[in-house]
Amino acid sequence: MQIFPAPWAHAIIRMRFLLVGFLFFQFCQFFPNAAIKGLRKRTEKELPKNIPIDPHFVPSYRPWQQRMCITPGGDFFQALRSSKGDIATDHIETVTESGIKVKSDATLDADIIVTATGLKMQLAGGASICIDGETLDPSQKFTWKGALLQDVPNMAFIFGYTNASWTLGADTTARLFVRLIKTVKSRGMTSVAPRIDKADNVKEVPFLNLNSTYIKDASQNGVLPKGGDSGPWKPRRSYFQDYWIAKWGDLSAGLQFYHVKIIHPH
Repeated sequence: MQIFPAPWAHAIIRMRFLLVGFLFFQFCQFFPNAAIKGLRKRTEKELPKNIPIDPHFVPSYRPWQQRMCITPGGDFFQALRSSKGDIATDHIETVTESGIKVKSDATLDADIIVTATGLKMQLAGGASICIDGETLDPSQKFTWKGALLQDVPNMAFIFGYTNASWTLGADTTARLFVRLIKTVKSRGMTSVAPRIDKADNVKEVPFLNLNSTYIKDASQNGVLPKGGDSGPWKPRRSYFQDYWIAKWGDLSAGLQFYHVKIIHPH
């Protein structure tokens, strides 16, 4: 910020954050044991002596098998070191009049309980998608480049990344969809829809690459659409890859363009 003009500086800072996050995720994927050791060592330095790392900071999953909790500036640990905060790791058995009873038979007194232990996912806010009078089930449809839904014309949905900022997914989706709209108009068409030919032999894969309980429940309960194992049906995984696709990628594979004549009544 002291050397470059503001637009350049902001661009460099943004790219730095993108690269650091991307490289950190890749490191965790290829070297999970080394990542665990590094995270544990850094966490131990932040904790006060009266709070052990085990069991509070020893998850049962590897880094990025579930979304990672990031504490910018270490504010979470500052609260623990200040003696104003404490931590308990257990399973909730029931909620009592005075707090929470856990399975170890201890009781945690509480004036306020914030229920932030999971999510119930819902696509499109629960809205129904109807095409020509027939209701479409999104869980039975594949996604095209993580942004369009099979057999649904002229519709994109915003979905982010599980390993990066959620808004980056909005960025790549918006760029891709705007480019697609311009392509439709330049061809003299009025609509476009993703289509799968049986000959493509696309096999289903999880739409999201996490093993979190709320994601498993959403998949089992038919909330999420399907990801494919090949072509444009593969789920999105990387901002850099999706950005390139949005700017210069193929916009013909898996898509059908139409010209629908609109008849206005007299």
